[in-house]
Amino acid sequence: ERRGFERLTDCDAGYYGTANSTRTNRTCSGRCEKGYYGATTGLSSSTCTGLCEEGFYGASTGLTDSTCTGPCGAGFYGSADSVRTNSSCTGPCAVGHY
Repeated sequence: ERRGFERLTDCDAGYYGTANSTRTNRTCSGRCEKGYYGATTGLSSSTCTGLCEEGFYGASTGLTDSTCTGPCGAGFYGSADSVRTNSSCTGPCAVGHY
């Protein structure tokens, strides 16, 4: 019998754990940030797996799917390199586009 040994368990999908934090449960350090998602377990950054998929936004923390909360609203676009936390996404579509 090994005393003092604890089995390591990954943080749940949608959560992350850092080296400097005390991880005492499956939610670890916290939830992935708004505009980001965490598709796998064992993530170590608040930006988790990465930004929500192009054309989608993440309005809440702890999302686990790349389509996050849902698609950008009608008349708005979401670029791949921007953090999008509401349905207005990156901004309105240019005149002549949808």
